[in-house]
Amino acid sequence: MNPIRQGATAALGHITLTALLVLPCVLGSYAAYIALLATLLALVVGFDRAALFAATQAGWVRMMAAAFALLAVAFVVGAKTQQDALYALDFLPLLLAAPAVMMLQTMRVANGPQYLARLALAGSAAAVLAGAYDLLVLGLDRAKGLENSPIHFADYAMMLGFMALVGVIVDRSRWRWVYVLGPVFGLVAVLQSGTRGALLVGGLLAVIFVLTLWRRWIRRWREALAALAVGVAIVVAAALAAEVMGFARPFGALSVVGDLIAGRPVTDYSTALRLDFYSSGLRAIADAPWFGHGWHNQIKSALPYFSEATLAAYANEGWGFIHNEPLGFAISGGLVGFVAYWLFTLAPIAAHVTAPKGKGSDIRLSLILTLVGGFFLGGMTDVLMMWELPKMMFVILTAAIVVLAGPRQQEV
Repeated sequence: MNPIRQGATAALGHITLTALLVLPCVLGSYAAYIALLATLLALVVGFDRAALFAATQAGWVRMMAAAFALLAVAFVVGAKTQQDALYALDFLPLLLAAPAVMMLQTMRVANGPQYLARLALAGSAAAVLAGAYDLLVLGLDRAKGLENSPIHFADYAMMLGFMALVGVIVDRSRWRWVYVLGPVFGLVAVLQSGTRGALLVGGLLAVIFVLTLWRRWIRRWREALAALAVGVAIVVAAALAAEVMGFARPFGALSVVGDLIAGRPVTDYSTALRLDFYSSGLRAIADAPWFGHGWHNQIKSALPYFSEATLAAYANEGWGFIHNEPLGFAISGGLVGFVAYWLFTLAPIAAHVTAPKGKGSDIRLSLILTLVGGFFLGGMTDVLMMWELPKMMFVILTAAIVVLAGPRQQEV
């Protein structure tokens, strides 16, 4: 590839990653469209047959392609209308894995993980600014950004915040502690959005960060203890401030989880509805166990099993999904759709397992599990893959971590 084409393709790669790491909480679906356009342009401008073919040989890329194929089969075979079959096209982003790898391989980045951490830090900060605009200027009750929901806004902000946190390790400058602000910005964005599930996502991502990088902290245990103390202090201060300012709803997730673990009756309205969704959805699977009811027929298929209270709530709200990603795929695509869900969900982990290991591979693992864990837990009480942005983020950021965060791309 000549230098001009390579430079143009690399520039498109930077645009794509900026859209998906800096702008998701600000622009929502528009960020996905920018990334999609840039990736498709890169496929044309920087087309490299050998590089593209090599990318298609990766196991994780094939897993995503297989997931698309299975979903297409499920939606076509189980279609009740022509539109039901066409919903398979919603998952075309799964086929962008190989073109994304080809595009990102043209980028010349000295320290890939640091580059990703800087973009993620900017993205978490942008989430706070977008949230402040929504609350203070637009007068909204819950921050969400453009073309977004408050739940997705909070999930993205929290994932970006913890992706930024690896910068504390890979950045060797005296300014490396600025990356600690990533989870702080994520927490502030969650409070602005009033989203409870994202607080649980943050807890999981904190555990992932500690468990995947503990060997690094053993050698710097004093700094680790100081960071832990500061983190606990920030969460406590945030909880107290949120209570005073009327943004305490996200911390209600802790009491809900406590009730569920203790087996106490569920009194929270949203949680009670979700539990009825899930029990009704499980019963609906038996009506179409192999190929499902269709992508946008999740609620319709479960309606006969809803309680009277949930039916009354549905008459007012008109939800279009079952509020649980794995269950939604099982209802929509049956066993075939359920297998497809796990294929693309586990593809990033397969990418790490099969990638070359070496000094710094724990950084790649941490980023991979942050991405997978964030989307998985976020999807346990909502739905993400029904929209373009989560699919684009999941596929393209997997490619970015694989290409830019391997041992050879790090200064460690």
